[in-house]
Amino acid sequence: MAIRKHPDLYGKFVWSNAVSFFFSNMDFQYDFYAAVKERVLAGLTGPAPDDGIPGEKGPQVPAMPPRIRIASVGHGPEVVLTQNYLTRLHLVWEAKHSKYFMSRNWIWAYLAILSLSVVQLIRFRGRHLGAFLVFVLSLVPLGAGVLIALVEIALSRYSCPTRFVFYLSVAMAPFIWISLGQHPKDDAGVGGTQQESDQTVSI
Repeated sequence: MAIRKHPDLYGKFVWSNAVSFFFSNMDFQYDFYAAVKERVLAGLTGPAPDDGIPGEKGPQVPAMPPRIRIASVGHGPEVVLTQNYLTRLHLVWEAKHSKYFMSRNWIWAYLAILSLSVVQLIRFRGRHLGAFLVFVLSLVPLGAGVLIALVEIALSRYSCPTRFVFYLSVAMAPFIWISLGQHPKDDAGVGGTQQESDQTVSI
């Protein structure tokens, strides 16, 4: 009922969610280590968790992991994370991933490849296996984006599961022009087979 009364507002809702799903969420970068520090501080300063388990004496504060320590500074406690080679490797990977993969250029490339696959399928009347595979793969984020835009706020976590298709579609772009599993004899079609049978009967 609300959509019928205010279709213009619902249209803006869907459009803004679609833009967020495909474009705005691409710029979002999750800081894992900042989130860990925030959760540790919340456990220290906030109320202790109470699971309400029968037989428990009360809220239990879990022990601090050995690689996390609390330092006292002027404005209050500060969480310090001990770094090792795996942490440094993770930070390097995050920097490279943010630089090369968290770019909206991948979205435009994905949309271009999706359009090319549609054109190729129309040219070959749906009988091009390579273009069909690329088209079906490209429908995954498109369908997810449409569904989220219609019924839900497009949070960043909704875009992450299908983001790999943006990169994979670019890698599979050559299949749009490659005829997989097709041979020159297949182009003759039924007409060529009929001619060969007629020649055999005449002989």
